Amino acid sequence: MFQTRLKDINMKVFNYNLVVPMLHRQMMPYGSERELDRVCSHCDAYLPENFHKIVAYRNTPPLKTVKNFDDEEKFQFKDFWAAVKDIFGRKQT
Repeated sequence: MFQTRLKDINMKVFNYNLVVPMLHRQMMPYGSERELDRVCSHCDAYLPENFHKIVAYRNTPPLKTVKNFDDEEKFQFKDFWAAVKDIFGRKQT
């Protein structure tokens, strides 16, 4: 998918270069290896600022249960609200 989009962009660059007669206004085509190396070498620039907090939060275990004196299992209240926030706090795409 990346390479097909890059081919489309390079075709637009090629057509643009045919229209523009001045050499200093023309653009260079993009190479897939060079672009992938640039993204991979600076991958932290493309991540959100709180990425490590998001990963740590998602790796936490699900709701914990606590044994009560009556031997009934009940959810801890704070873990319940964290799960609700996780479900309804995410943006729908």
